[in-house]
Amino acid sequence: MINCAGPEGSIPVNVQSDNRGLYDVKFTPQQTGDYRTSVTFNGEHIPSSPYNLYVADSTKIVAHGKGLYQVCTRDTSEFFITVKGAGQGNLEVRGEGPHGRFPVEVKQSPSDHDKYIASYTLFDAGDYRIYVNYAGQPVPGSPFLVKVSNEFSFFFHHYSNLSN
Repeated sequence: MINCAGPEGSIPVNVQSDNRGLYDVKFTPQQTGDYRTSVTFNGEHIPSSPYNLYVADSTKIVAHGKGLYQVCTRDTSEFFITVKGAGQGNLEVRGEGPHGRFPVEVKQSPSDHDKYIASYTLFDAGDYRIYVNYAGQPVPGSPFLVKVSNEFSFFFHHYSNLSN
């Protein structure tokens, strides 16, 4: 028998056998929080039962700011990540570009514990990606495609568009 309880009580569990003595167990948490799953056989808990799991919701994360889309080389670029309502989870941010990974510094806002400020500096023009994961899952929009331009060509492009 398999039972699962979450923050609002018992939740439905779907169990299917694969005819080899293995079982596929599925349940869908409806909110963030602690969940406890008990697995018993002949009235006794199997080894390691009950299982405790914390569920976070990466879809509630909002990443925004110019640093996620278009930046100039040699400028410190930044963007913001808001985690309000997502539950507890690890925030992971990494960057990848034409020459491999690049560092992205992430700091918690001193005035708002649900907000983070991410910053980085790139020195070569090209297409880069920034991956933002929360509780091991990608947040909406991740990976973000960042176009990096040399400062001169970036400003020339804007100037030439203004003169047309």
